[in-house]
Amino acid sequence: MAKKRTPQTVNVGAWLNTYADMVTLILTFFILLYSMSTINAQKYAQVAEALANKRNIIEAPEGYIPGGTFPDGGYDSENDSSSADSDTEDQESFDILYKILMNYVNENNLQGDVSVEKTDEAVFIRFRNNIFFDGYSSELKQSGKGVLDALVLGIKEADPVIQEVIISGHTAMVESDPTNIDRSLSSDRANAVLMYFESKNIIDPQKLVGVGYGLHRPIAPNDTAEGRAQNRRVEIYISRKGHEKSLTEHIYDILSDRENSKDDSTE
Repeated sequence: MAKKRTPQTVNVGAWLNTYADMVTLILTFFILLYSMSTINAQKYAQVAEALANKRNIIEAPEGYIPGGTFPDGGYDSENDSSSADSDTEDQESFDILYKILMNYVNENNLQGDVSVEKTDEAVFIRFRNNIFFDGYSSELKQSGKGVLDALVLGIKEADPVIQEVIISGHTAMVESDPTNIDRSLSSDRANAVLMYFESKNIIDPQKLVGVGYGLHRPIAPNDTAEGRAQNRRVEIYISRKGHEKSLTEHIYDILSDRENSKDDSTE
């Protein structure tokens, strides 16, 4: 006699398991979409770079919107360099300029006649006149040319980072001197040094400035021979780009501001 089949019970709530799994997956999907939509600009750039199989991971500049455009007209990761690195390279060029001149001064025992100072912004050189010129003369002596030749080597090395070379001539006050040529003599001496630099063709001529102060900027009393010897001097101030403003540009800015003020007042 055949056995009676026992009727199987049907779990009418089983579909809830499938439904719950589906809801969980959908929720996970939307969480993923949300997280992608709120990813910050830096991580977005890193992911994009990684997907493009680049060697270096770049950081998006401030203000970049994923899917949008870069601020200020674009972003070039290959040409993007640290300003600190650039500043270091510029400083190294100035260091070479300083060291070349210092080596020449030390090797030729010119410490008493030539002084050299260096800051991050400039190199300042002071020469006693006896190095460059005879009394009442603006013709460069051979000893002066030797010093300038050493300086030429340094200027040639540092030219790309040089902003301006200001050459100033100075004389001393002598009561017994009736010639009264201090201003013209100091200007002629500054220009003699300037023209020597220009003849070497090692720097843009517009960077060269010659100034004659005459006897009006003494650094020592004129009542002793030693004091007058100190006051008879040539000074060269070499400024570095990005730090000290060009003297010439400063003057132009002042003149431009005055012209603009005149124009505004006539309107």
